[in-house]
Amino acid sequence: LEQAAPSRSLEERILAVQKEADKRVRAEVDAAVDRVRMVEVSKMRMEEHQRFQAELAAAKEEMERQNFRRLEAMREKETDFGARVAQRERELEQQGYAHRQRLLSEMDVMRQRDAASRKTAEEANEAAAKGEARMRELR
Repeated sequence: LEQAAPSRSLEERILAVQKEADKRVRAEVDAAVDRVRMVEVSKMRMEEHQRFQAELAAAKEEMERQNFRRLEAMREKETDFGARVAQRERELEQQGYAHRQRLLSEMDVMRQRDAASRKTAEEANEAAAKGEARMRELR
């Protein structure tokens, strides 16, 4: 019985040391697992951040392309509008010039008619005066 007690106490001590060693190993394994998890979580966050940054850059680039296309369309409309306005101004100027030329032509015709009427009236007056003078001579 005495021999059993020392071997039992040795066994108990070995078991206690074994338990303590198991606890330490378990704690070290748990710590290592926690570190791995933290690294994986950090890596996942970084990957998510990079993916988000890439999506954001792509969206920004697409918006810039759309804005550029809209700006080009607006510039084209502005150019077309300017061309239409210039064409309309030229048409109005041509119409105004043609109208002024017609008026000048009509005024020339009226002056010529007026001059012809005056000449005819003067000739008629001269003829009448000559006729009166002859009548006086004949009397």
